Amino acid sequence: MERFNSLHKYFSSFKEKERKKQRERLAVFLGKEEVTIRAYANGIRNIPFEVALSIEKYTAGEVTAKQLRPDLIEILNYKPTKRLVHE
Repeated sequence: MERFNSLHKYFSSFKEKERKKQRERLAVFLGKEEVTIRAYANGIRNIPFEVALSIEKYTAGEVTAKQLRPDLIEILNYKPTKRLVHE
């Protein structure tokens, strides 16, 4: 697993002051703590495949499950989700 992943790059696209708010919004969407989202983005914790799929939905495909968990894509016969925009 690379140290920083596409989720980290996604958060880096926001201004510094907005990054924590974005992590908090994703945390609420996933039912996780913000610190967990930070750990996922920084490559400290593995992202469960189900969470990777939810992140793909939340980011409207900007961050894909394939980017986050390429090790599981072929095994699980992954098909990309339709691009959804979160509220």
